[in-house]
Amino acid sequence: MSDLLNSDHHDSEPVRSRRIFPWLLMLIVVAAGGAFFWANSRADKDSSFKATVQSKPEPPPASQDDTKQAIDALRQTANEHQSAITDVQRQLSAEQGQLKLVVEQVGALAARTDALERANAGPPAKRGKTR
Repeated sequence: MSDLLNSDHHDSEPVRSRRIFPWLLMLIVVAAGGAFFWANSRADKDSSFKATVQSKPEPPPASQDDTKQAIDALRQTANEHQSAITDVQRQLSAEQGQLKLVVEQVGALAARTDALERANAGPPAKRGKTR
C-alpha cells in the first residue's frame, strides 16, 4: 500500500508542473508587456517635456542703452553711499572731540573736588578754649 501512495505522489508532480508552466509563462509575458508599456509611456512624457522646454522663447538680450542706464544708476547709488559714509565719519570725529573735552572737564572737576576735601580736612580745631 505504501508503494501505491508513493507511486501516485511521484506521478502527480509532473502533472502539477505542467499546469503551473502556462501560468508562469503568462505572468512573464504580462510583466514584460507592462515594462514595455511603462518604458514607452515614460519616453513620451520626456519628449513632450523637452518639446515644451525648447518651445519657450528666450527673452531678448538687454540693449546697450538699458545696460548703460543700469550702470549709471549703480554708480550714482555708490556715490550716495560713499558721501553718507563720509558724513558719518565727520560726525564721529566731532563727537570724539567733544567726548575728549568732556573727559578733560570731568578730570579737572575731580581734581578741584579733591582739593576742596583736603582743605576742609585741614588741622583739627582745638577744644577747650572758647572765646
